[in-house]
Amino acid sequence: MHSRQYLQKLELQLNGISVFSGQANGELNIQLQDVPYQSGRNLLPVLTPDAQAPGANDARVLGVALRSLQID
Repeated sequence: MHSRQYLQKLELQLNGISVFSGQANGELNIQLQDVPYQSGRNLLPVLTPDAQAPGANDARVLGVALRSLQID
């Protein structure tokens, strides 16, 4: 049986402000400009509204696999 990839809705918020909203089903590079960085702590929630359990015997809710994150 082949693994299927579905488009996953994805939203990134930086300090409560949406900085990206789109879909992905593989590698995604997002370059952000003029984002609301602040001195000190910055919060970057990754929202996955389409997240769901992968199967009947697996109740985990899975959204995206984040393999790397680079912030310059």
